Amino acid sequence: MRISLLAGIILSTSIFNFAQSPEWINFFHAPGNIPETIENVIFDESGNIYMSGYGYFVSGGQGNDFLTIKINSSGTELWQNVFNGAQNSTERPYGMFVDDDGNVYVTGTSRWNSNAYKIVTLKYSAGGSLLWRCVFDSLGQSDGEAHDVYVDNVGNVFVTGRSSPANNSYYKLITIKLDANGNELDWDYFEQVMNTGADGTNIILDNDGNIYSAGYCYGGPNYGMEVVLIRYNSNLDTLWTSHINGSNNSFNEFAVDIAVDDTGNVYLLCWLQNSPGSSDFAVLKINTNGDVVWREEFDEAGNQDIPEAMTMDSDGNIYVTGRVRRTGGGGYNDFAVIKYDNAGIQQWVSYYNGPNNLDDDPIDIALDQNGNIYVCGESNSDGSHFKFIVVKFNPDGSSGWDYIYDENVSSRAFGVWADNSGNIYAAGDGEGSNGSQDFMAVKLSQTSGVNDNNAIPNQFELYQNYPNPFNPNTVIKYQLPETGFVTLKVFDVLGNEVATLVNEEKTAGKYEVEFSVGHPAVRDSPDIASGIYFYQIKVENKFIETKKLVLLK
Repeated sequence: MRISLLAGIILSTSIFNFAQSPEWINFFHAPGNIPETIENVIFDESGNIYMSGYGYFVSGGQGNDFLTIKINSSGTELWQNVFNGAQNSTERPYGMFVDDDGNVYVTGTSRWNSNAYKIVTLKYSAGGSLLWRCVFDSLGQSDGEAHDVYVDNVGNVFVTGRSSPANNSYYKLITIKLDANGNELDWDYFEQVMNTGADGTNIILDNDGNIYSAGYCYGGPNYGMEVVLIRYNSNLDTLWTSHINGSNNSFNEFAVDIAVDDTGNVYLLCWLQNSPGSSDFAVLKINTNGDVVWREEFDEAGNQDIPEAMTMDSDGNIYVTGRVRRTGGGGYNDFAVIKYDNAGIQQWVSYYNGPNNLDDDPIDIALDQNGNIYVCGESNSDGSHFKFIVVKFNPDGSSGWDYIYDENVSSRAFGVWADNSGNIYAAGDGEGSNGSQDFMAVKLSQTSGVNDNNAIPNQFELYQNYPNPFNPNTVIKYQLPETGFVTLKVFDVLGNEVATLVNEEKTAGKYEVEFSVGHPAVRDSPDIASGIYFYQIKVENKFIETKKLVLLK
């Protein structure tokens, strides 16, 4: 395990500016006043939004049915479909994929007979017609549940999840290959130890058609669960298997999200238990041979840290979001967003704490073409309801704006996406005008009330310098909620003063100062050696904080 020398931290707490007037916000539901619960949200390049979830639509309250809805970028519903299984009982859609032709694939589980659930995969055309349905049952009696689906460029469908071939309550991780017409071509079962359990949670393909199934399995007798990543060729022949553990074999670890780059390196986001009662983020880069290139863990003060989603930019930087409980946070969750470069070096960490310092839980993350980051989820902004929220972070991790669906109802945002025109789309579920929970979607834009204005901060804050490590220049930002005499100084590891960057009275506002090294013509630009340094801000007797920076020449 390799831990970064420096963890850059930006504490962005309640200083976001509100976006109060979306271009549109609409609700969508199946016939009848039936509550719908979201499970999947996908966006295509035209701004169409695909949502799948479940509710008691056909089964008369006996169990849930699949609901899939497509809407366009104007918020108009284009089609919807309900799927009810053979037993008129319980169905749940856990995975969804949209191909380049607009075909929609939904996979999950359905009670197919009185004894077992089956893995069910549906394919809809771009216009919403059901093209085929595949019900997987390898031995005629298996019990199963699918969690993710991916489609290659010729229409082959790959599904991962869990299956008990003998329906004996012991599940194996399963990967299934279907052709473009929904016919079963092959499948593979995996378990580390017989009759202990395994499950597939994420699946993705690389540019060469290799398949990666990620999930978890029991590592051995009396062991906890560990993350497993399996690489297959296009025929589902196993090429290698990689296992990821925490600090103790008795603890549990789970795969959360997966990405692959153009050269076949895989990036895994994992939920990692390193001590009883607490958990951490873990991000790993794994090469085409199955070797771990680097592994970065994030632990916020030894508390419960739950990773939720990951994305990558075109330069190979990785962005991770999840919920953390910070010291002094009253036991409530905050958003955390972390940026790593492709070498696994942490660039910055940013946080979001909602208006009333209560629980804020992120669910999804996306980037726009300018490097801005958008995180959506739910925020307990009034003490009684979780609310649909979208938060913007700037490319350096500093605060942008937040949008909260501020009605006196419960809601949450499950997926977020930004187009190339500056529009932001988010979808989830929430209580609509019919008084029940429906699917919902929102469009925000830079001209519809989403503004980055210069509001006066409501608290003191010192941000992590950026870039970090640096050579020869770096920027340090800070903010003041009131006027005060400010000193900002840089020290070496022995406590010797290296530079004074600020030494004067400042009014309330947001500030930034550049620290330069080795420029004789620049004031407070010392010629210092590579190494670790500290910078400290003092505002009279009201605020003091110190952070670490690294100079690499």
